[in-house]
Amino acid sequence: MLNNAYKKLDKSAREKIVEEFLPVIKHLAYKVARGFENENLIDDLISAGIIGLLEVMEKYDATRGAKLNTFAYLRIRGAMIDELRSRDWFPRSARAKAKKIQEVTRKLEHEKGRYPE
Repeated sequence: MLNNAYKKLDKSAREKIVEEFLPVIKHLAYKVARGFENENLIDDLISAGIIGLLEVMEKYDATRGAKLNTFAYLRIRGAMIDELRSRDWFPRSARAKAKKIQEVTRKLEHEKGRYPE
């Protein structure tokens, strides 16, 4: 297989690959969306996953030793995580600090038997 074999595919061949990967993309979308309550999130994650798969078809290089399925899975998941991050107005560092504060508050609440002051 040539390094750029997927770049040369016609539209119908690309559509067939997307159809083959669609169950994987949907599975990942439900897995990534677990814990979120947004009804439109699944559809948006599936769309992001398809875009990630199309990027894979452009960038995949068989000579690097990675299997297409492995590379595609990682890129699809990455595209979904990028979609989630783009929706979040809160910086990651601030979210990490808030999570630490919640953990300490929960621990103190458990130790003291009341909400800490």
